[in-house]
Amino acid sequence: MAFATFTLIYLLYNHFKDIPENKIYNTSKKLSARRQVYEDVANAPACFGLMTNHTLCLIGCMFLNVFVKGPMSCFETLGVAFAESHFDMQRQQAGTIVALAGFLGAMNLIVLKVSITQYFNDIQIIMIGYSMFIIGIMINTFLDKEDPQNNPIWMYALSMCFVYSGGYPVCHVALIGFFSKGKICSGEQ
Repeated sequence: MAFATFTLIYLLYNHFKDIPENKIYNTSKKLSARRQVYEDVANAPACFGLMTNHTLCLIGCMFLNVFVKGPMSCFETLGVAFAESHFDMQRQQAGTIVALAGFLGAMNLIVLKVSITQYFNDIQIIMIGYSMFIIGIMINTFLDKEDPQNNPIWMYALSMCFVYSGGYPVCHVALIGFFSKGKICSGEQ
């Protein structure tokens, strides 16, 4: 999963470009020459003529969504069991940490529009979110697997905060915005 995420960050940085907000037009009006060029590129055949560039981008967005939901599902499914086996924690203690991190993530969503979206575009926000996922996962890479009591609980809490408070909410909101811009730009409603 880490390799797939690194590959995804590389592809996002080198091959995806965020559409500026002033380029999103109402499709009921006559298109300008520049907008018509954008539409022609989006509707051009790709992938051996089997689909359009726009369809290919939406499929790419679907895979981006899988790479956000995949690690999150692992953390949701295995997070408490992982805390028990690698940190020698009680379920209630691990659940409290996860709940607190989730609460901070919800608060992050509330202030996301004010804090981060003014300074970064969707691609950059997705990359920030994936970076937070990577950091959260990497924190758990160097644990003492022989004796779980040697692993400090703050490492688990920090890992959960990076994943639940930052990575997931930031990526998820940016992906929703990314999908909606794709539909608006292609003329779909």
